[in-house]
Formats: sequence, C-alpha cells, structure tokens
Amino acid sequence: MNGTALHGLMTNFYLQIGTRVYDQNHPNDDFIGFRGWLPEEPRCVACIGGVSPSITVEGGEVTDLIGGVYGVGDGTGVDFFGNNLYVGWSGGSTHIYMTGAISRVPEPSTLYVLGIGLSTALSLSRRMQKR
Repeated sequence: MNGTALHGLMTNFYLQIGTRVYDQNHPNDDFIGFRGWLPEEPRCVACIGGVSPSITVEGGEVTDLIGGVYGVGDGTGVDFFGNNLYVGWSGGSTHIYMTGAISRVPEPSTLYVLGIGLSTALSLSRRMQKR
C-alpha cells in the first residue's frame, strides 16, 4: 500500500537528540506521547495525543513521518514534516533541515536464528562427548 499520511501503530519508537530522549517504552518528561493520527479524528495527521505519527509509504517502504513527539506541557517536542525537523524546547525552537532517510532495520530470519542455535547445540554436544 502506497500513500501519504497513512495510519498505523508504532511500537518501540526511540529518538535521542543530545541529552533529550524520546522513548515510547520508557515515558519521561521528554516523551509523553505522539502528535499523529487519532482513530476518532482520521483526518488529523498531527494531533496531540495521537496513536503514532502518520507515515508516507512509497514502493512498499516507509519514507517519511508526519507528526511528532512531545513532552510535558508540550514545552518540549520534535515535529516531523518531510525532510524538516522542528525541535522545540521551553524558551524557543529551532528549525533543522534533515537530510537523513528512514530505513527498515533488518531482523534476522527465524531460520537463521534456528540454524545458529542448532549449530551451537551440536558443537556443545561434541565437546561433552570428547570429555
């Protein structure tokens, strides 16, 4: 499925900028929640309290985030729109032009992990037999 401002559920989101850490699994003053889509407001792609940022998909790959993350009182936050990153902290904000890309993090296949496990078990059993 290709498109812009698509909805999905994001898990394990982690972003660190300097000492600020936005970690979905360990909420703190820096990370309270997402700006993104709300199931009850599907047209809103960057609502505070969103389930996750909206995404753009091209050729089956996620290429962009739309929305952001926010902290206590919305005084700290990072907004994502295209190649732009808007970083705001209490007392001001900074516009950063981002030239990075979003890419899939490869995970080992089940057969690969199973093969390593079986190889290790075989190696250990041979060592035990030699003793």
